Amino acid sequence: MNEPKLRFKADDGSQFPDWEEHKIKEFVTESNILGHTGKEAKKLTVKLWAKGVVPKENVFSGSENTQYYIRHSGQLMYGKLDFLNCAFGIVPPELDGYESTLDAPAFDMHDISDKFLLCYVTRKIFYKKNGDIANGSRKAKRIHPDVFGEMSIMVPSLPEQQKIADFLSTIETVIEKQKETASAWEERKKGVMQKLFSQKVRFKADDGDQFPEWEEKKLGEVFEFYNGKAHENVISENGKYVVVNSKFISTDGTVRKYTNEMIFPLIKKDIVMVMSDVPNGKAISKCFLINENNKYTLNQRICCLRTKENAVFYINQISRNKYFLKFDDGVKQTNLRKNDILQCPLLCPCLAEQQKIADCLSSLDEVIKKQKATLAAWEELKKGLLQQMFV
Repeated sequence: MNEPKLRFKADDGSQFPDWEEHKIKEFVTESNILGHTGKEAKKLTVKLWAKGVVPKENVFSGSENTQYYIRHSGQLMYGKLDFLNCAFGIVPPELDGYESTLDAPAFDMHDISDKFLLCYVTRKIFYKKNGDIANGSRKAKRIHPDVFGEMSIMVPSLPEQQKIADFLSTIETVIEKQKETASAWEERKKGVMQKLFSQKVRFKADDGDQFPEWEEKKLGEVFEFYNGKAHENVISENGKYVVVNSKFISTDGTVRKYTNEMIFPLIKKDIVMVMSDVPNGKAISKCFLINENNKYTLNQRICCLRTKENAVFYINQISRNKYFLKFDDGVKQTNLRKNDILQCPLLCPCLAEQQKIADCLSSLDEVIKKQKATLAAWEELKKGLLQQMFV
């Protein structure tokens, strides 16, 4: 009999019964309460990677020819098209009565802990294995409720389920508080930046004198511009160089591809910036500061900005600058051109004041980095516990 490596005991110290194999359909019933059309429905959606059920951004827009169905608080939902992307969640109380199409089915749960079932299906070993089996060779194939219901799960007794759910809820509470702490520090940095770049707060020279007034310059007066080059044909899982692409920058360097060919070498203090993104994307003009030599190579549609001045100071002014965001019309893909980038207006203090501002912001970045590292450690702990507490 399969059983997890880590198990709870009953309150009296005795062992819980063995886990048993069941079909998901034994614990869920699909809910299809007829709602409104797409033109009238208050819409919700299931985010990828178990990020929960949330309202759609354009909650009231849609077609009057599309039928929606009412969803209620506590129901389990998943995205038919994004099963392999872990699109699972439970409807929160504040979205009770919101609606989705049948591409995001909802289920009432019974005779099982909702928290336990959600944790079970959001483990990669579950959704990847079952999603691959159901999908076959068609990546876009929908995982229909009848297929979902036939998937097997190993289930402990309800009291053991509750102990698992309570324990994981405690870990998740710590994670949420840590997220709030990290976000609070990011907001503090934004506040400091607003005061510094609006010059409401000014540093003084070491001798107490005022620094000179800031000058307005075009980006092209301060930086040299370089375009990246294609790397698609030289990607290697075990490569020794990091390919700087849009995903790398948008995830602050956490998602990486590698190559053994240094096609466009980047050097320490280069600023790299995303030049293309989807409408209303969060990556356009996002920047990353290269932190060492002989490690990174620049991909196409990413530019390198190189300066003899203080790159740490300027990256905080350039990344996601409002000047660049205005090129996103919300309809078609945004593509920043070299000339557009070089015309971006910058406020330029003297080098000494740049250094003081850079030191201040770097100190805040270090605090934020530590807070995010603590968050990552808690998330890794949760991941490890899930592997040991489930079959």
